[in-house]
Amino acid sequence: MELTMSIKDYLAGAKQAGSVQKLMTPGLAVEFIQPWYTPLSTTPSTTGIAVGGIGSTFTATPAGTTPVMNVMPGVQVRTEKPSDLRFNNFFFRESVIDAKAALEIVDFAGFTQMLAKYPLVDAKGEALFSAAELANQKKAEAKLNKAIAEKDFFKNNKADFERWHIEWSDRTAALLNKAGAELNRSAVIDFFNGVVGEKAVRQGALTAAWANDNEFLGQAGYDAAKMQYAALYPVSETKYEGKGVQITKTQSSYVTPGDERLSSLPVNATVFTLENTTKETREITIVQVQDCIAGYMAKKDRQGVQDSSFVLVPAARFPKGVKFEKQAQDGREVRGLEFYNEKPLAESDFNGCMGVSVAWNKKDNLNVSVKPMFYQDDAASVLKGALRSGRVCEAWVKNVYSGRETMAGAVAVTAVLKPKQKVSFQFNLVLDFPEIKLNKLTSAKKYTAFFPEAYGRVGAILEEALAADKNMDARLKAFEALVPKKAVAKLYKTAAKQDEFKSLALNTLSFLAEATVWDKDDRFLVRECADYPFFNSLDVYFYGSFSLMALMPRLDGVVMKRFGDAILAVNDNRRRHHEYVNHPFADLPDPKLEGPRAVRGAVIHDLGSPFDAEPDAYDWHNVKEWKDLAPKYVLMVLRHYVKTQDKQNLQDCKEAVYAAMQYLEKMVNEGENFPLTHGTDDTFDNLSSHGISVYCGSLWIAGLRAAAKIAEILGDKAQADTWNAKADAANKEFDEALWDEAEGYYHFFVTPMEAKDVVADKLPQLADAIKDTLVIDGNDVKASLKTINEWLNSGAIPSDVELSKNELRGLKKAWLTAQCKEAFTASWNAKIANDCDDVFADTMLADTYLRLLGLKPISDEKKAKANLLRVFNTNYKANSPLIGAANLVRKDGSPLDEFNFQAHDVWIGIQYSIMCAMMHHGLEKQAADMGDSMIRNLYEEARIPFAAPEGFNGSCRLHPEALVKAFGLSATAADKMHKELLKKGALLADSRISPKLPRNLPAFTKAFGSIAKANKVEASALFMLLHSTALKYTAGKYFRPGMVFALLY
Repeated sequence: MELTMSIKDYLAGAKQAGSVQKLMTPGLAVEFIQPWYTPLSTTPSTTGIAVGGIGSTFTATPAGTTPVMNVMPGVQVRTEKPSDLRFNNFFFRESVIDAKAALEIVDFAGFTQMLAKYPLVDAKGEALFSAAELANQKKAEAKLNKAIAEKDFFKNNKADFERWHIEWSDRTAALLNKAGAELNRSAVIDFFNGVVGEKAVRQGALTAAWANDNEFLGQAGYDAAKMQYAALYPVSETKYEGKGVQITKTQSSYVTPGDERLSSLPVNATVFTLENTTKETREITIVQVQDCIAGYMAKKDRQGVQDSSFVLVPAARFPKGVKFEKQAQDGREVRGLEFYNEKPLAESDFNGCMGVSVAWNKKDNLNVSVKPMFYQDDAASVLKGALRSGRVCEAWVKNVYSGRETMAGAVAVTAVLKPKQKVSFQFNLVLDFPEIKLNKLTSAKKYTAFFPEAYGRVGAILEEALAADKNMDARLKAFEALVPKKAVAKLYKTAAKQDEFKSLALNTLSFLAEATVWDKDDRFLVRECADYPFFNSLDVYFYGSFSLMALMPRLDGVVMKRFGDAILAVNDNRRRHHEYVNHPFADLPDPKLEGPRAVRGAVIHDLGSPFDAEPDAYDWHNVKEWKDLAPKYVLMVLRHYVKTQDKQNLQDCKEAVYAAMQYLEKMVNEGENFPLTHGTDDTFDNLSSHGISVYCGSLWIAGLRAAAKIAEILGDKAQADTWNAKADAANKEFDEALWDEAEGYYHFFVTPMEAKDVVADKLPQLADAIKDTLVIDGNDVKASLKTINEWLNSGAIPSDVELSKNELRGLKKAWLTAQCKEAFTASWNAKIANDCDDVFADTMLADTYLRLLGLKPISDEKKAKANLLRVFNTNYKANSPLIGAANLVRKDGSPLDEFNFQAHDVWIGIQYSIMCAMMHHGLEKQAADMGDSMIRNLYEEARIPFAAPEGFNGSCRLHPEALVKAFGLSATAADKMHKELLKKGALLADSRISPKLPRNLPAFTKAFGSIAKANKVEASALFMLLHSTALKYTAGKYFRPGMVFALLY
């Protein structure tokens, strides 16, 4: 098997590819601004590939902008001005080199001022330029070019050059012993330091001009239509189209599957490849200008809001920049600059160092120069001079210095290329900001475990990264191996589709790099998302951690042990939940709204947040009664063992596994099989279920089976037998209560009768009243309840009777109650009509997990396949075709009430869960169809492939009020227009947008332009209103989509 692959081959099938203009243009989907929350912006302009090591990244868009960074642990930092945050900020200048080509004076005022202070002389020692020549730019240029053609020009001025301490570039230094025009020309360019240079045929920024961000330090942005971009984590490539030298920029991170040390390093690489495809010799200069962010601060973006967004506040206290030079292990020359603060700034959010460098092969004769320090306000003029002269000098024009000025530095590389000549060189950026300062957690980033000494760390990290460059092809092959072709071929048959799926999977790993706090003590904390920044939210981690299992499997075991410690902890500090968090003295309508922070055995929601880094920072719900967390934890502990065979990790988690199961077992009423749900008791925290729910019920069965397996592996056969027996009993009732044979799916939930629902001393009367239909022991409450619940669950419906399983159950409940009303309490009366036959999308999750772990499944093949087809046809095709399977729908596929947004959401991680289940049951065609929807949603509709949101939503209605607001129509006119849109099929009967609405403006105008025209509305405006209503996406940059790797497990 080939062990390496080139970047070209790696990127060959990347889905995120095309012109930057196309990739940066927003799709038709829009951010879902809900009545109670406005999500953080996730658009093509604010998202992109994560660049850097795990926990030390910035976001790079296809345009080359860097709108957000994740260097400050636990949060993301944006700017109020785009210019405040520019990483890998590159510029270029290209000139034709000809022996006859004249140098030009590009700043005549600067030219004359320079000569007034440092007068050049001729062979006689007299001033080289006359007063008349210094008054006329053309005459001065003529004289200058004539002078440098004379052999002794340099010799005539050499003593003065030495006295003036003129700084020579590599190019000039190499020529000092070779008198003649070439030395003279180079020396003059260095002497005038940006005032004189080769005539530029083109120059500007290598960042795309986009929207209002189209000029960079005074240089025009590159034409986005002439930039071709391709990205597949962890690599991106930009090809700059244009006449002249072909410029290719390849940007990469050192994150590598299985290599924790290398993956932790806060460094990235940018390789420039320059190829002269013209017939003339060309000189091209690449300049990187980098602001020093050491000493900067950050402030909370939206005060009082739980999201993780901060705003960068430039600040300075004696920042320094120094030049360094070294040689890499492979012989490359390395030159660069390091930023640091004169004294450590404990109060700064960016207390550390930065390194900017370039590595090149000496044989390529590149002219490399470094300016380690200058005022940020001077950056445009420094850049201008660098592009003119092809170099920067080290001198710092200080003037008045207070120590509170923000600083920048620059590195310039100039190459002279003959026709067909090609050269490459590599920039590296090191962001050594090691401190982790969260509320209740002070630590340091993971890489400090390998590089504990701060002094010299930037150089040491750079050396290790440069040494790893030789393994780049092998590292890319390791990423390729995470998505085995054999596994993908089961899903997609064509190479093109297989490549799309590879992009879908690998690009989710970008999230892990940017959303993680990873410290020297192996705390590995992954944000749920930027909007909900809880670390390792267990209900979400259960899905998303398949990506971590693929990339760094050992760390999943570390997370399991951290959760184990939290499960066994006790914290009696009481707190309130939901709307009562900020009302400590208000009367509570439900005791569930208050409780202790930690109870032994209660599986918690998370391992903290940036603002409260202790376990269970989530306070919206009291998760001590959630029914999905304990079985999810147990299943993941076993999953880690199955994947890694790390028995010690299993042993370390045993006590927590037992405690978690025993805690939840206490919620199972005597004589029953399940811990019953009472409202929002799981990850679907806006979907209420009551009793035995298909989600929590199946997870309970799976948790029992997984716990039994763990007990068996660790030699506790008695406990294994107990849990397996409970699993079998629960499985039996689960099928009887929820499986609908006629319809071919499991219902959402049923509410069984509990002891609290009956009046014990009235049970004999009930027994007597129903004895002809059902025999119960009126003197035994436990036995009576068991018999009644079995009877409610049972009953074949004659084929000639139009009655559903749910309706039959309701009739039975009503009949039973009517026979002896005094035998029942008020709680039972609320349950009579409280069974639910809605179709839940993620029904097969627990069953699939069991199959992945090689344990006894919950459903047989026939039921599993039938349920999956029901979800496919109902939640997907009937409800939200083109988008995906909505979380919960009516059994005919119609949506629940309009404002139950979570029911209507198409959660991406859930789609992968369904697809994974389908792959176990021969439904590859349906799974591929759903996968196509995810690719379409992320890469075409929203165009945010590196910021996969929690989900998409296609349930929003377009009411007449929206037409009034958008177009200023009267209520009457809006009502009339709304009816026309309904009649012509733009809207469905319930006012949702038709999935058949044309996707392009010409086709839309042809179909609906007459409606727009009649109402004096632009067709394009109506087009955008309908489509932005048709497809919205919720919180971006989410962890759950990592479930895609379950398909490859």
